[in-house]
Amino acid sequence: MDRATAESGHVWSPLFMARASAVVVLGIVVVTARNVSLRAAMPRLPLLVLVGLGDLGGSLFFMLANARGPLSVAVVLSSLYPVTTAVLARLVLRERLRPPQLVGAGLAIVGILLIAL
Repeated sequence: MDRATAESGHVWSPLFMARASAVVVLGIVVVTARNVSLRAAMPRLPLLVLVGLGDLGGSLFFMLANARGPLSVAVVLSSLYPVTTAVLARLVLRERLRPPQLVGAGLAIVGILLIAL
């Protein structure tokens, strides 16, 4: 992605090509697979679109961070995704966080604050 961005001069170009090629491959799989039913996926389509937009946003922000300077802060922050998963599990699924998970989430938040300073 770094080389493609440097060659094209645009952040959007490599990102668009990566997603377009993924859509083409998915289309080929759906067309060639005989036992694939899209009816089962239809009720979950809004959630699938949301997940796709989240992936697209993550890639875009990573590429923007790469274009703006060193990736050290972006890499550290992106490695904290398990904290987001644990918080979403608490909010959406009402899952109880165990004490080690709470300590880990708290330390991650403190780490983010220290990076921001």
